Amino acid sequence: MVPEVEAKFDASPAAVSAARHFLVDTLERWDLVAFPAELVVSELASNAVRHASTVFTVRIARTADAVWVEVADGHPLLPSPRAMSSDAEAGRGLALVNALTLSWGAEPQSQGKVVWFRFRPSLRMHRRAPMKPRLVLDGKDSS
Repeated sequence: MVPEVEAKFDASPAAVSAARHFLVDTLERWDLVAFPAELVVSELASNAVRHASTVFTVRIARTADAVWVEVADGHPLLPSPRAMSSDAEAGRGLALVNALTLSWGAEPQSQGKVVWFRFRPSLRMHRRAPMKPRLVLDGKDSS
């Protein structure tokens, strides 16, 4: 069985951060590194808030060799990369998505669209528990 989770978010700027935390928390529970997926889900959640202005859903599924992330919103217009000048202040988001993922795409749904991406995560390295500090005075260990 493929592990899969999803959560719904409202169309507010705070929801972008909440969606990113949902992804990071999920991947950490699966002992996976969230970078670069946290950047990509932030971009797609921002687009859902900015362009769709509807509730959106983030779905995360883990397969044997990759993680699949979907952001579904209620707006039917599919995203498409656009040409931009070097001094443009916006419009680089899908180029970022393309650069940081194995693959990505968008598909129409009956009530909007879903934008998805796949990435190959790394395993998290577990940190050792911190050592208990020892107080040494005049060469004598006080513990």
